Amino acid sequence: MSWTFWRLLARLSILVCLFTTVNCQHQWPAIGQASQQCFQKGKAQRDKEAKKELMKISLRNTLLSPIEAGNNPRITKGGISMTLLISAVALLAAPRLMPAGYSWLTHTTSESAAQGLAGAWLARLGFVLFGLAVIWLAAAKTAVWARTAVWFHLVFGVCMVATAAFAHHPWLEGVPVDPVEDFLHSLTATMMGFAFAFGAMARLLQREADDRVGRVWDVTAVAAATFLPMLMGAQPDIIGLLQRAMFAVAYGWYVREALQK
Repeated sequence: MSWTFWRLLARLSILVCLFTTVNCQHQWPAIGQASQQCFQKGKAQRDKEAKKELMKISLRNTLLSPIEAGNNPRITKGGISMTLLISAVALLAAPRLMPAGYSWLTHTTSESAAQGLAGAWLARLGFVLFGLAVIWLAAAKTAVWARTAVWFHLVFGVCMVATAAFAHHPWLEGVPVDPVEDFLHSLTATMMGFAFAFGAMARLLQREADDRVGRVWDVTAVAAATFLPMLMGAQPDIIGLLQRAMFAVAYGWYVREALQK
């Protein structure tokens, strides 16, 4: 009885094994196909992610790499620095040519170059020299600055020159106003602010980590270009002071860049 039971159990086990083997043989192609599809899908996903990463790296290298390689012989540290200095002196001295009532605390540099003022030429000269110095600097730094920094600072320089060509509306009463010229002045001044902020940010992203002083200057420049205009809108009683502080940061940033190798 016991022997017969074990023989029966052995036969049943063999039948189960045979059935399982046959069933697996029928299912194996489907399993293999599913596995192959999963592998191909995973490979495609990995390839897609790799391509995205390569595109990011390529874009970053394109935007944050210099336009030219090697040293640029066009750079003239003294000439650029001197042009910036003369520009700053002109803007500082411009209020002395203004009629009574002008205050460097409550009136902006643009108002010292406003329409219909006989002494506006000095502030406009300061704007032109500032813009030309920055254009010169950006052209000379094509082997050093990220190309996006070069582009934005070129825009800054062009817009600075344009603010001299298109004057602010006069702050004196009874002086004729050209609203189109005033609009163009406001437009170029706004573009100039954005260009400076983005240009300094591009330089910050590109700059070496061990250049701590340069990075501090970059952060200060971006903060000044971002927050000081907001304060100017909130504190009109000191709008002239705040704008001149923003100009001082810009002059300091550009002079330091001009003196760097």
